[in-house]
Amino acid sequence: MPAWLGGRSLAGIGVRDDGNVALWGGLFLMTWGLFWSTFAITVIIPHFNPLHEYYFWKDGGAVGGQSFSARALLVQAGGGWPTKGQTLVLLLLPTAFAALGSPAALIALPSLALRFISANTAYWGTTFHYSATVMPILFIAAAAGIRRWRGATALAWPRPVPLTLASGHWVPRLRRVRDVLHATRVGIAKHGGAMMAAVAVAVAFQFPLSNLWHSATYKLDAHAAAADAAMAVVPDGATVQATLDLLAPLAARTDTFWIGTAGNPVTQYIVFDAANSGYSPPVTDVPRFMASLYPHDGYVEVFDRDDVYVFRRA
Repeated sequence: MPAWLGGRSLAGIGVRDDGNVALWGGLFLMTWGLFWSTFAITVIIPHFNPLHEYYFWKDGGAVGGQSFSARALLVQAGGGWPTKGQTLVLLLLPTAFAALGSPAALIALPSLALRFISANTAYWGTTFHYSATVMPILFIAAAAGIRRWRGATALAWPRPVPLTLASGHWVPRLRRVRDVLHATRVGIAKHGGAMMAAVAVAVAFQFPLSNLWHSATYKLDAHAAAADAAMAVVPDGATVQATLDLLAPLAARTDTFWIGTAGNPVTQYIVFDAANSGYSPPVTDVPRFMASLYPHDGYVEVFDRDDVYVFRRA
């Protein structure tokens, strides 16, 4: 296999490897993945969608319900960079930025690009789970980057600034930049593992992960008991709309719909957790809110405790 592909001779184990297997194998996997992604988006998912469409097309290259346009795509890609930049930093921070030392990190770019051109701002940040598929790639890139930098000689990179290209007062400045980059690379190469461990410890006490260390996380308070009692009102096999936090437990035994989705069918029950509804601003008068959503569908309140409500269609 050629050196630029990262290969080495396998003659010692009786395997012939001249690079063609790796090159064509990689191209085959790329083509295979693109084919099935395209087939799933254009055929499989629309087949099971009630409207026979791929719902998320509208999130890229279209603003305010307008049709797709290259201009809208560029506007979406160029906007929101305070949030997008923070996402990039938080993605690289757990690797102590060692992922930048390997070309393998480029594999993460398509996933990030699809998120950053979306009109849905929820994809830009780190609040949800959309970075889960990117992090394994970056950790592999970090391991490869540390190994690559450790094997590099002190003069291999960054190269000295040629005096013919940088003259006058720029020479000392460029040399200082070169020295800083070189010292950073050497530091990460020597202590990258320890730096990544230190970052992991620090972030374990930040973000939602910090809830694991709070005793209140494991206590079933009155609100949790009210939610359990509300869900018990709904019989098995019923159709029900619910707020996001109650979808999973109800979906195990009922036909469940998220109440925030437009065009839901008229269900037999509605379970609404006002304390965790996800609505902004929060719903303060839930019965009136339900009456405004379903003025002619005959929903009657059958449960109300600790801001958790159940409505049954009469």
